[in-house]
Amino acid sequence: MDTTFENIITGGVWTCASVAERPELVLTDWAVFELQLPGNPGRTRHFAGYNVTDCEGRASSAIREFDPATWRGVTDSGRVYGLRGRPGLTSDGQYVWRRWLAINKVAEAVDVTNELLAMMVPR
Repeated sequence: MDTTFENIITGGVWTCASVAERPELVLTDWAVFELQLPGNPGRTRHFAGYNVTDCEGRASSAIREFDPATWRGVTDSGRVYGLRGRPGLTSDGQYVWRRWLAINKVAEAVDVTNELLAMMVPR
């Protein structure tokens, strides 16, 4: 039994609204991580950050495409994520990201935010 502090707390992470209800949202205090999901043959990249649209931490499904000129990406769910401001996870984003990793049984995630920043068009 995992008795770490984060696993003792049962609240704080919930299923998000469907893509039909919330097709687009904006992340601040964001980061991008690359990881290997158990049972998935390839590595995937995911957004994490603070969802200002719904005032909550957020972790995305795998990023399918990203436009460095508009700072917007589409994930496997079909949701569009807009990135705003500088990267760097705050406590809400960190908490949800760590819980998402645990729920999905991901052993390691690599922060590739700087790689994404290098291709982004300055605003």
